Amino acid sequence: MRSVYEDTHNSIGLPLTVFRMTSREKPQLIYCNWHKELEFIYMSKGELTLIADHRRLSLQEGDIGVVNIHEVHYGEQNPSRECEVYVFLISAEQVFPQNDHGAGSFLQSLLDGDVHLASLIGPDMPHYPEILSCFRRMYTIYTEKKTGFQLLTISLIYELFYELFSSDSLCFVSNQFSRTQTQEKIQRLKTALTYIEQNYHRKIYIKELADLLYMGEDTFYKFFVAVTGTSPVEYIGAYRMKQAATLLSETDLPITEICYRVGFTNISYFIKVFREHFACTPKKYRILQQRAHNL
Repeated sequence: MRSVYEDTHNSIGLPLTVFRMTSREKPQLIYCNWHKELEFIYMSKGELTLIADHRRLSLQEGDIGVVNIHEVHYGEQNPSRECEVYVFLISAEQVFPQNDHGAGSFLQSLLDGDVHLASLIGPDMPHYPEILSCFRRMYTIYTEKKTGFQLLTISLIYELFYELFSSDSLCFVSNQFSRTQTQEKIQRLKTALTYIEQNYHRKIYIKELADLLYMGEDTFYKFFVAVTGTSPVEYIGAYRMKQAATLLSETDLPITEICYRVGFTNISYFIKVFREHFACTPKKYRILQQRAHNL
């Protein structure tokens, strides 16, 4: 299995993936992760703090948060307020032109990390109406999937990139020193995450992970929390839940079997933890996923 940090969200082969989430359906909207797509988070209701590579952004209703390629990110929301977000993941790789007529240089700069997009696009910023219009049309064509929608999808992605690159306040040259530091942190973290990925079905001790990075336990713990926003134990638990959710939606395995496969030995405790993560029991989650696939 791939690490959730590098796992692409793309499920239908398009350069665009879109989904809507609410805090009623998912207590934590954005778990700590990273991926090779650009991520745009449109805040349609409530407020959310988006943390991306140590930057804390307060997203209010109407704001668009931007996560650049390979940025470690997660979200924190006020549990007392309902939140609704629309997430758009765009693969610059998949829209890279076969015959370069100049567009390739822009996309390559994003892929290489030489330029970054602004982390926050608010209603008072340049090109905001045009950018929001792109996302609204993307959501409509993605959900309706009419014949030929793939063509319009590519067109809208290029239109979005045009709006972003044509404004100096939305696109800027990366700081090389900062980029190198971030890459080094990610590489170190990746070692620990790969180990978790390969061993999550059993108990993992903090000392094991610390030894992998040649750190003391306290130093490793602080490093892990600083980069991911969560403790190693919480991350392992969330990873197990993600694997459990995948098995529930993609296989017919009994829930007891899934419980053991993802590292739990007590079915009652497994159900309790699953409900805390997904606001429903494993059985209900499987039913909801089956209904969604049959629509």
